[in-house]
Amino acid sequence: MKNIIIVFSLIIISATNIQSQVGWFWLNQNPQQNSIYKTQFVNQFTGFAVGNSGTVLKTLNSGGSWFPLYTGYSGYFGALYFTNALTGYISGNSILKTTDGGLNWNLVCPIIGGTVSDMYFLNTLTGFAAGFNSTAMMRTTNAGINWVDCSPNSSFYYDCVYFINDNTGFTSGYSGGGLHGFIYKTTNQGINWYNVYTTNNNNSFSSLRYLKFFDANTGICIGDSGVILRTINCGENWNVINSNTANDLFCVNVANFNTAYTCGYNGYVIKTTNSGLNWVVLPTNVSSHLYTLSFINENNGIVAGYGGIMLRTTNGGENWIINAPLTNTNFHSASFLSNNIVYATGDSGKVLKTTNGGLNWGFINTQFSGKLLSIDFISEQTGFVAGWNGRIFKTTNSGNNWVQLSNNTPTEIYTVHFFDSLKGLAIDAGGRVLKSWNGGSTWSLVAYVNNILDIYCGSYIDTTFMFCAGWGGIYKSTNGGFNWLTIYLNINHDFNSVFFINPLIGYCSGKNGKIIKTTTGGANWVELNSGTTLELKSLFFLNKDTGYVSGMGGKVLKTINGGLNWTEQYSFTGNDLNCIIFTSKYIGYIFGNSGTILKTYTAGDLIEIKNLSTVSPISFSLFQNYPNPFNPVTKIRFDIPPNLSFQRAPGWNPVVSLIVYDITGREIQTLVNDKLSPGTYEVTFDGSNFASGIYFYQLKSGDFVNTKKLVLLK
Repeated sequence: MKNIIIVFSLIIISATNIQSQVGWFWLNQNPQQNSIYKTQFVNQFTGFAVGNSGTVLKTLNSGGSWFPLYTGYSGYFGALYFTNALTGYISGNSILKTTDGGLNWNLVCPIIGGTVSDMYFLNTLTGFAAGFNSTAMMRTTNAGINWVDCSPNSSFYYDCVYFINDNTGFTSGYSGGGLHGFIYKTTNQGINWYNVYTTNNNNSFSSLRYLKFFDANTGICIGDSGVILRTINCGENWNVINSNTANDLFCVNVANFNTAYTCGYNGYVIKTTNSGLNWVVLPTNVSSHLYTLSFINENNGIVAGYGGIMLRTTNGGENWIINAPLTNTNFHSASFLSNNIVYATGDSGKVLKTTNGGLNWGFINTQFSGKLLSIDFISEQTGFVAGWNGRIFKTTNSGNNWVQLSNNTPTEIYTVHFFDSLKGLAIDAGGRVLKSWNGGSTWSLVAYVNNILDIYCGSYIDTTFMFCAGWGGIYKSTNGGFNWLTIYLNINHDFNSVFFINPLIGYCSGKNGKIIKTTTGGANWVELNSGTTLELKSLFFLNKDTGYVSGMGGKVLKTINGGLNWTEQYSFTGNDLNCIIFTSKYIGYIFGNSGTILKTYTAGDLIEIKNLSTVSPISFSLFQNYPNPFNPVTKIRFDIPPNLSFQRAPGWNPVVSLIVYDITGREIQTLVNDKLSPGTYEVTFDGSNFASGIYFYQLKSGDFVNTKKLVLLK
């Protein structure tokens, strides 16, 4: 694992804080595709967002771009509150706190049996957390160290908590089984609460989701069925206002004394410019549910919601810049030609292609509307896809055109593989083995793997040795697929993936977290402890020791000792991950449901960062590695300056890359490729797998580029 050490030069902190940055990141939608539930801008430039699957995001340029923060927790986050750009809290099933802008997080309150929906802090010490079940309404007076219950009724569901001054505050939600929406008020910092509004059985809305105030007297509360309530006497009385929508509304944000926005189901955003008296619907051109919004001023703000969708406006909602995923299709298979050229197949006949390592993706039209379950490219020009209804397609011009190939099966094909431009093999779900000797022009049915159990996957060593697996069985051929031997049979085991490194060593994974291994070509199998009961979808091994498996619920596991132990890698998603491939030792891709595309350039491993002090460098710098010459490990240090004016511009993407090249200019390893906070960093380069010689390392960020030489001497 590479270690990056952040070093500041003035104040040394006695306790070292360590943050691990993720090894997997999103490609389909930057920065991610998990639903977002709360957002907050703490100043003109800096904002935060939280959501599903441990999602925590940060922007430094008014929402123009976002980057993920790693907390070590992969659960639900539905609330956040920052008291300034450095100190903040996020919560859902736990309450975490940061004092350095999200670089490091500490657990301040584990929550058992409850969920936090909203948070509000009066100052750096006193704050509130609203939720339901065991949380209800909690209060801290010592910056989150201790929390005590202060709820009006511990059985209620609290969606919002908000204060207009140090003493006067409100909470809204609904009363559980009765489905009555309510608003409660306090005038003594939450010590006591009294009811100021309750819906009745004739109301079509059940929950009052969120409230904000324009001034000390005028406020609004929004909720289900498009309800908007308005008060002009500090919440003592509330009147229903026409919202021009019947969609559930989830969040409201007051931009100034007159202007406010609210958002909800089906892409609805509505706006008022007269303190909530009248509302107009703003066209967003999206239909996704929108759960949260945050405005810097009356013109500049963001709206976010389901599937990680983000909309940004700079003109008060007249126009929106939409950060939506390229596709929401379910991906099933992938094939690569290099680190940069990768293909993937999915539902509705979709084939996706990148030629620049995932920076851009393009759709390839196969003229087929069914599922494509397998893909295999043998050159930049020639590739094959297969799927439902026994369809096999071929391209000879990099996917620009596809020709359907005739074959002898009507059943879905889960695995197709070509050994060269002429010889190929496909196996359908019914166990039919099809072979072609003329580049797929014709296919012959040469065998049945079995006549009973379905086949879902294959692994091919060469034209002679091959394996396949599926429902209850694993099978082996040693004569090119003409005959098959059952090497494992248990109808209670359902296998999704088989991967053989050589004719002897192989693995198989499937339901209930099962992974089994053979070192005898299938004569004997050993069950491995994966540490999970989730269904495992895809295996990939780099060698006999190092391998990966991905599966349902965003599960990614890695082994470095031949499956004896498995460690979980953080995937930033709860989506099912159906296919994992590695194009090199460090670069890998994962494809899954709902358009999930992930990439790593660090072998999926996390990077440890040590924050030692608080003073930032004044400019970019790249230092000479030490030691130099080295064998096999050396350290490279570089400086990242504080946020400069040009870094703050909307759309600026402050990515820092540190890449090692060989003497021919070929990239051999990416050490850093991330958005980094200001500081001095140190990264370790391990040359154990490289030959002696001269290498170069280059630091690049924006317009800054600097290259230095290092010498590996073994």
